[in-house]
Amino acid sequence: MKRPFSASGDVVAMAMAIRDSLPPEAFAAADEEAARRKADVTARRILRSDMPRRFANCAPSMPETAAWAEGAANGEPSNLVLYGEAGCGKTREACAALQIAAKSKPVLFATFGDVLRAVRSTYGAGEGTEETALSRYRSVSVLCVDDLGKERPTADALEKLFALLDFRYGRMKPTVFTTQYTPQTLPRRLMAEGADYEQVDAIMRRVYQGAKAVAMDGR
Repeated sequence: MKRPFSASGDVVAMAMAIRDSLPPEAFAAADEEAARRKADVTARRILRSDMPRRFANCAPSMPETAAWAEGAANGEPSNLVLYGEAGCGKTREACAALQIAAKSKPVLFATFGDVLRAVRSTYGAGEGTEETALSRYRSVSVLCVDDLGKERPTADALEKLFALLDFRYGRMKPTVFTTQYTPQTLPRRLMAEGADYEQVDAIMRRVYQGAKAVAMDGR
């Protein structure tokens, strides 16, 4: 008696037979092609990220950065805060972290000034303009905000900045921040005319809550 035809079973058996008949070098070639395609995707993500070209091909200098970046690439939602004096390598380290995350996630680099200018572009504009102007910062999987606190924001800009950070926090999107200010001095720097401490405190919580904070000294 003939065995009943099973399309799925016969196809699987045929595929396994073909696989077993292939020489080892065929698998090596397939692995190389898959690795090449993955590298191409990563390279395109880095090119579209707006990170400075000077830092577009570097590796983390600290194990904390590498560990955070691998976690971000695997979907872990915590932030990274790199703080230290000007010239200690914060921006380079942040870009190195983005390059690791770019292996599996879209990434975006922006200075704090870029974000503030996007916020200011919404002043007096029609409904929906704010969401459009900030959409790339809100939606990207992994964001870098470089030089947090370098420019003093207005009270209105602080509100919109909090809305942006709160949006990312609520959707578990990791962000890496660099800043010249310590966790103790950053709140004073962010205080704007007309702002109150609660507003700044809310932003600080969205930056630091559950974050990995790393002090850099440039050595």
